[in-house]
Amino acid sequence: MEAASVNRIFTGLLVLVAAGLIVFVATTAKWRLSEVRLKAPGSPLFEFEPSQISSVKIKNGDQSFLLKRVDADWVVSTGTDDIAAPEAIQQLFKSALGTIILDRIDASEIKGDANLSDYGVLKSGLQIDFKGDTPPSLLVGKSTSDGSRNYVSFQNSKTVFLIPNDLVRLITEPPSSFRDRRLTTVDPDTLKRLEIRRANTILELDRSPTGWRIIKPINTPADEQAVGKLVDQILHLRLKEFVNNPTTDPLLTGTAGEKARISLYQEGDTTPSTITIGQPAPEGGYYTRIEPRHIECLIADKNLEFLSTDINQLRDRSTARLNPDLIDLVRINNGGALREIKRTPAAQGVDTETITQLARILKSTKVTEFIPATPIDLEKHHLDAPARRLTFVSVVSENTPESPAGEQVVLDLAIGEPRTDGAIPVHVSGSPEILIVPSSILQALTPP
Repeated sequence: MEAASVNRIFTGLLVLVAAGLIVFVATTAKWRLSEVRLKAPGSPLFEFEPSQISSVKIKNGDQSFLLKRVDADWVVSTGTDDIAAPEAIQQLFKSALGTIILDRIDASEIKGDANLSDYGVLKSGLQIDFKGDTPPSLLVGKSTSDGSRNYVSFQNSKTVFLIPNDLVRLITEPPSSFRDRRLTTVDPDTLKRLEIRRANTILELDRSPTGWRIIKPINTPADEQAVGKLVDQILHLRLKEFVNNPTTDPLLTGTAGEKARISLYQEGDTTPSTITIGQPAPEGGYYTRIEPRHIECLIADKNLEFLSTDINQLRDRSTARLNPDLIDLVRINNGGALREIKRTPAAQGVDTETITQLARILKSTKVTEFIPATPIDLEKHHLDAPARRLTFVSVVSENTPESPAGEQVVLDLAIGEPRTDGAIPVHVSGSPEILIVPSSILQALTPP
C-alpha cells in the first residue's frame, strides 16, 4: 500500500510539473519568440517588406501625421491629404531597414520604470509606427552625449536598443519634407496637349502619332527636340516652399492678375493639370497654385526661365517633312522644263530612291526666316505666279471614307527668285507664311 501510495503521489507531482511547463510555455511563447527578444547587436532593428506596409504614423510631441498608401501612390495626411514624394518614402524605408542595433539593454538590466525613464523611452515624445507586418511603435528616447546615437524601445517592451541617429533625424523632419515638391506629376509619355498663357498671348502645342505640332498662335509643325526640352523643363519644376496659410485671394495677385498659366492634358483628360503663377512674393519667388492638388506654394524666379521660350525656338525649321512611302508621283516645273517622277514597279527602285532623296532634301533644308504671305510679299518674291514648282502627289486607287479615288496633292511648293543675299523664298500652298531658305533647295529641281 505504501509503495502504491508513493507512486500515486509521484505521478501526481509529474502531472503538476507537466501542467506547469505547459502553462509556462504557453504564457511565455510570445515573449520567448518575440522579434524584440531575438534582436541582437549587429542585427537590423526592422525587418519588413515595404510593399506590405499600408501606412506610417509619425508622432513628434504634439504634432503627428500619417503617410498612407493610396493605390500605387503615397499621400501625406495632416488633416488634409497631399501627394507624398516617392523619393522621401523610399528614403524612409531604406533608413528604417538599414538601421543596425549597436547595443542592447535587456529588461533584466533595467530595474523598474525609473531606470527605463533614464533612457527617455518611458514617455517618448517621438514615435514611428509602421502599419503592416512590423513590431509595435518604435519609441525614441535620449541621444548619447555626442548626439550620434539614440536609445529606442518598442512599445510594451522593456528592452532598450542603441541605434545610429539617421532614422531619428529623418522622422524629426516636418510633414512638409515628405510632400512632393514637383509642380506636376504628369507622365511625359502620356502628355497629349500643352498650353502656356502669358498676358494676352497663348502658346498651344498638340501631340499626334506623327509628333508635336504648334496649334496657336500659328498652326505649324514643331521641332521635337525643342518641344521635348520645354516639356522637360516644366515637368522638372520644383516648388520653393509651401504656403500654409493661403489668403482669400489664392494667388495674392491683386489687380495685376496672373503672370502665367500652364495647362497639361494627358491622354484621355478632359480637365488638365494646371500651374497658375501669380505675382512676386515679398520674401522672393512667385505665388503659385497647383491643381488638382489644391495647394499653394512659392516657386523660385529662376524656375520661370521657360516662360521666355519664343515660338520661333519651337518651330520645325525643315522646309517640309514628307513620308516618301506615301508619295506616288512628283511633278517638277523648273522654269518651264517639266518632269514627272513616278513610283512604278518597272522603275526597279530608281524613281523610288529619287522620291526618297527629294524628301530628304526638303527635310534637311532649314528655314532661316519666316515672312507673312501677304499678297504684296507673294508678288514681291515672285511667288504669285512662280516659274518653279514642286508638287508631291499620292494616288488613291479606290474611294475611301477619307478621300476619293485619284490624285491627292500632299505638298505643293512654289519656289521664288533668289534674293540679293542668295536666299530663296518658297511658299507651301495654303500656308500663311513665306519661308526663306538656303539656295541648296534648288537641287530638288534637278534630281538625278
